Amino acid sequence: SPQVDLSPGTRQLTGRPMDVAMDGLTVMAVQAKNGDFAWTRRGDLSLDPEGFVRTGEGYLVLDESLAPMQLPQGSVIYEIAGDGTISVVDPNNLKAGSQEIARLGLKDASATMMARREDGLFRPLENTEDGFDFESGPEPASLTPGSLEGSNVNAVHTLVKFIDHMRSFEMQTKV
Repeated sequence: SPQVDLSPGTRQLTGRPMDVAMDGLTVMAVQAKNGDFAWTRRGDLSLDPEGFVRTGEGYLVLDESLAPMQLPQGSVIYEIAGDGTISVVDPNNLKAGSQEIARLGLKDASATMMARREDGLFRPLENTEDGFDFESGPEPASLTPGSLEGSNVNAVHTLVKFIDHMRSFEMQTKV
């Protein structure tokens, strides 16, 4: 099946303010190398020298309007809220509090079947008007800041399943 299993994997608490783990079936908008936008669950975010937010694989992260996200640079502290809102705090002026500057492009994919693209990113399986965007599902799109999500594949279970299939094949050939 070309459909991707978006079920959450194990979580690892990192404490890094730019690390985020997608909750439920949430996906985040990114710009692929060819300029198209696509979706990912990878949340190891960082800033490049120009202040653009990128994933660990180097894809540009898009905001809620699907534009590349650029954050102010300098001696500021970034905070990412559970709804994808990014705020900055000036450590030299803590009394001013945090200031909201952007929001990650998050959507709930619980009502949409997603497929893997050749570059490893996701796209909606069923064609939409532009081929890449979809309506957010009924669940709220959210994330957990300060943590990363591991693979949702259980290697031992997959190996046992493979051995079972192999034995079944051997039995069928003997019959």
